Amino acid sequence: MRTSRVFGERELSDFLEASKHNVLSSIDSEKDDYILNVNESDYIAHKLSEAVIEPLEIHEDQIYASSSERVIPAEHSPRSFHVYSGKSYKKDVIKFHVPISGNIQLLHCVPSTRLMWTMNIEVNRNEFCFEIINFSNEPESIVREKDSNLKSIMQQLAHVQRDVERFNSSFEAQIKSAFESKKSRIKEKSGVLASLGVPIKKTSATSPTFAVPAPQKRKKVTVNKPQVNENGYSPEPSLDQSVYNDILQMIHDVGKEFERLPSLYAQKEEEHLRDHFLMMLEPNFNGSATGETFNKTGKTDILLRHENTNVFIGECKF
Repeated sequence: MRTSRVFGERELSDFLEASKHNVLSSIDSEKDDYILNVNESDYIAHKLSEAVIEPLEIHEDQIYASSSERVIPAEHSPRSFHVYSGKSYKKDVIKFHVPISGNIQLLHCVPSTRLMWTMNIEVNRNEFCFEIINFSNEPESIVREKDSNLKSIMQQLAHVQRDVERFNSSFEAQIKSAFESKKSRIKEKSGVLASLGVPIKKTSATSPTFAVPAPQKRKKVTVNKPQVNENGYSPEPSLDQSVYNDILQMIHDVGKEFERLPSLYAQKEEEHLRDHFLMMLEPNFNGSATGETFNKTGKTDILLRHENTNVFIGECKF
């Protein structure tokens, strides 16, 4: 875990502006032939799925605590305590773990409307932690401090969410404008070249991929951008490599759990074990993970679909 200041590391406006700049710049860098031939609505939807900032969610109702004994310098003690400067004393430290999901980078951003407050936290990929030192052995005091910290954090989160919602709602129009502007400039340039009266040699390279926007509550099943070929626009979904790796990692982790707890799973049938994989895949990936699903190549155990197309097929075997 790394230590940082909650909602206190960088301006949220700078983070959002950088995200917008990256997406709009990528539109401007597209090949001319691609922009002229790609299906406009699908391309804009693809870029919007890239651009939309996934909201940060803090699951305060799932908070849990752990404790450890630590040597605390006297200087950290309350003023009312009789301690000797330069000395250290053993104290219990209560660590509160708060699960999070969504765009974790937002946890470090300062919203436009803000509290003049922050605190140090430790962050990993699915939770953040803050600590309270048990100086007086009074549980009520620790609970009050914990509740006060959470209240401030949730207030800051509400401000961040409003800024992100406002940013997301305005982005589609900006992407559409950037696309139309790029296309207009290409047509103007083509008109000038055509008027020269000499042959024009075209060079182009288009990307054979197709993008699917994904809901923001789950991990994105990201596929790539719309394809343009000689026969016209033909979108074909393909699973992004990073998402494919994430799916395999989740399946691997569940399988390792079977090995660690053999007494729980030894009597399970193959179908029952398969259902454990599905139970983890379904809420974490956008798509429909279903058991014993048929497709044109035959019967499969785990199938992840986007719309009417298979993007992941898994066959379970002992």
